[in-house]
Amino acid sequence: MTTLKILCGIIFFLLGLGYLYQPNFILRINVFFRNYLFNDRFLLERRKWGIFFLLLSVIAFYMGITALLRNEKKQFTTLPKIEQRK
Repeated sequence: MTTLKILCGIIFFLLGLGYLYQPNFILRINVFFRNYLFNDRFLLERRKWGIFFLLLSVIAFYMGITALLRNEKKQFTTLPKIEQRK
């Protein structure tokens, strides 16, 4: 999570510098994303994308729940070692 926060901070910092010093570059990026990413092509294939994201969510939930159960099992199966007196 910390890595994600740092990465977002770097992206926002570069974006802020871009708006201040290179506005034409920011406008070109905006045109690129508007043409290739934010167009109606994805809305036309909404069922395929919907099923794809639902499958990804099932996989993510499964991986998360198994990780949580694995951690709980480790907590209860590891008993403290009793030191022997000599």
